[in-house]
Amino acid sequence: MSEPLTVVPNKIASELLKEGYNFVKLNSAKMKKLLESSMYMDRDKAETDENYRQLVVYVTVFYDDFVLTYRRSGSEKRLHDLYTIGLGGHVNFVVDGCYSSALIREIQEELGISTSAEDYYFGGIIYSNKTAVDRVHLGLHFVLPIYDENVEISDEGYDLKLCTIEELKSLNLEQWSRLVVDSGVLDKSLRYFYG
Repeated sequence: MSEPLTVVPNKIASELLKEGYNFVKLNSAKMKKLLESSMYMDRDKAETDENYRQLVVYVTVFYDDFVLTYRRSGSEKRLHDLYTIGLGGHVNFVVDGCYSSALIREIQEELGISTSAEDYYFGGIIYSNKTAVDRVHLGLHFVLPIYDENVEISDEGYDLKLCTIEELKSLNLEQWSRLVVDSGVLDKSLRYFYG
């Protein structure tokens, strides 16, 4: 038996969300209904059961005027060689207590950066049916601006690079990253954080 993950019924997600990037507030009725429908499922079952969506925190990191990106490798072979602007992972309320704990844990593990819940800005929910990976995942998209010029980002074996938003548009991005870039949320965030 593999680890339990937090999932939401796809039926509820499809009723609440439209295909693509959904601008949703954290305290909205949609978000409340979605999280209230969550339950646990064994990871092996969740990876193939399209009746449910695994909750994933998906964090885009800004560093000055640049976005952190890397080319995918690792255990999810369906995403190999595609660029991503999302760091993070599955939400497990048993372990994390809430999604903000998952954010903090994932960024600590992946970048070696200590953060707090107040450092993250919620953008919206990524809901897509385009690929097999999409159909079993639901992304809670957050933006994390880093202001400290002295911070040293560890790269956990990733080939990290910093790109402008325009440079990102020319990369072979994974589906979720493309949805985030095309939504305009990064342009708005850049103006908000760095004026």
